Amino acid sequence: MVRIGGCELARGRACIAATVTSLEQAAQAGNEGADILELRIDMLNDQDEGGVLNLITEIRNAVGLPIIITNRSSEEGGKFRGSDEERLSLLLKAIPLADAVDIELRSDGLNKIIGAAKKSGKTSIVSCHDFEATPGREQFFSIANEMGRSGADIGKIAVMIRAPEDALLLLDVVLHTTVDRKVCFCMAMNSERLIGENMRLVRRKLSNVSN
Repeated sequence: MVRIGGCELARGRACIAATVTSLEQAAQAGNEGADILELRIDMLNDQDEGGVLNLITEIRNAVGLPIIITNRSSEEGGKFRGSDEERLSLLLKAIPLADAVDIELRSDGLNKIIGAAKKSGKTSIVSCHDFEATPGREQFFSIANEMGRSGADIGKIAVMIRAPEDALLLLDVVLHTTVDRKVCFCMAMNSERLIGENMRLVRRKLSNVSN
């Protein structure tokens, strides 16, 4: 079973992850019922190594929730102000203080980050983002399978949905790629209105199947 710290990720169990960039946000998320915190290093005002490592320690001591560390690349929407080498170096140094680390599937540092996570006994997450559209079915499953071969514990695919069918495809990928004790998550990016319409369609489709 895949875990992030003490949080078990399993079918049928809702797990709330909150993205935070400060101790105050982390404390608020904990008070509001979050199960996991994702610290976005690339979105911090202070991206200095000492400041980042101190913040992770402060959040762990004050809030006590499992922490995912992410230092997103600029190619996938990240805001880190240093070089890619500095981005990866900071992520490597932060791994021992966290419970899980997120690294992009297309990153040159993919293998090094996953290896460091395994060595430290931490959960590794490999991610892929498409801010323009939802890939076709064949490409979607190709990405998911590549994530499975990467050696990471969890795969995360975030895409822009444009039509109700895109939401159904996301559901299909999730249902058919959780294998070998690894987990695949899909995230839909779009307006609340379209997501709501998509999810209502998903519920209708599931209801038809169950009947």
